[in-house]
Amino acid sequence: MYAVEFETVARNHIIHLPDEVPQDCPVRVLVLYPDLASRSGASGVKRKPHPALASSVTMSADLLNTAMPLEDWDMLK
Repeated sequence: MYAVEFETVARNHIIHLPDEVPQDCPVRVLVLYPDLASRSGASGVKRKPHPALASSVTMSADLLNTAMPLEDWDMLK
């Protein structure tokens, strides 16, 4: 079995194979396409992590606190 990777645009659910694929040859097709709904934010579905990940992350620092003292930010004015 040979593997050929190519990009094409599906029009009316039809894709055109490259000329190097023989005529009347059975093929196996894997279709990868972008998740257009999540890219545009139209899905409205909030994703949740797998339950096995619950309580597996611990916070070791205050992420909302600045890395520099607040007085040092005055020098930028």
